[in-house]
Amino acid sequence: MGVTWPVYEAGATGLLCERKALAGFLGTALATVDTRSLTSAFYPSKECLSAMRIDHSRVNEIYQAHLYGLCNPGCVSQMPVAEGKSVQQTVELLTKKLEMLGAEKQGTFCVDCETYHTAASTLGSQGQAGKLMYVMHNSECPLSCFALFENGPCLIADTNFDVLMVKLKGFFQSAKASKIETRGTRYQYCDFLVKVGTVTMGPSARGISVEVEYGPCVVASDCWNLLLEFLQSFLGSHTPGAPTVFGNRHDVVYGPADTMIQYMELFNKIRKQQQVPVAGIR
Repeated sequence: MGVTWPVYEAGATGLLCERKALAGFLGTALATVDTRSLTSAFYPSKECLSAMRIDHSRVNEIYQAHLYGLCNPGCVSQMPVAEGKSVQQTVELLTKKLEMLGAEKQGTFCVDCETYHTAASTLGSQGQAGKLMYVMHNSECPLSCFALFENGPCLIADTNFDVLMVKLKGFFQSAKASKIETRGTRYQYCDFLVKVGTVTMGPSARGISVEVEYGPCVVASDCWNLLLEFLQSFLGSHTPGAPTVFGNRHDVVYGPADTMIQYMELFNKIRKQQQVPVAGIR
């Protein structure tokens, strides 16, 4: 099986070229090499990795992340609905701010989540509490399906996992009217990718999601200050704090599961808000 690796340029600007090439390697294909014949020529140099605060011994970790899907460090948060405005009107206000900053539209995105609970027949007669599992999809990872357990691990599988869930209905059953999703527009601003989405449950808009990724980095803790500064530029007083996954994965290469955990937390927060009337959402 071939795998994508970048080929680095040599010369006086070698470090700069390597830095750009490494960023490119994290998202695009520049060269295809048989993994069995990889040589050190195809690995980032120690100087390049040091400049990007990545230990040379962790190249294999980056390769594994690239092979199974890589996601730039990002922050997912909820934007409150503006007073006297609808969800859609608030989304329009937010996207206008981004466009005024110079951000350009880069297509659309969608993240969805369906909740499954442990089947009653598997709980026994001890009054055992059932467990929840969230099956999620992200348009940024079109060939993957994510299964997140409540307070547990995240399984990354291919899209056939949805078919498997049908066969496991004796163990996990889909909760009624549990599907929730966010859809919206992607914006590119320099090294930042911004996704502003409308969160819906059934036909109704329930809230607004904002995701911001920083492209030239793979370790969340190294770029949080940059993310925070950019978030403040258009979210103002609604700027969120650092996501919990940032603290839990200090100095670890960021992956798609980290983003999906943030979306799961956001969806659960919005579900709870719908249990009581929420002012401004209509």
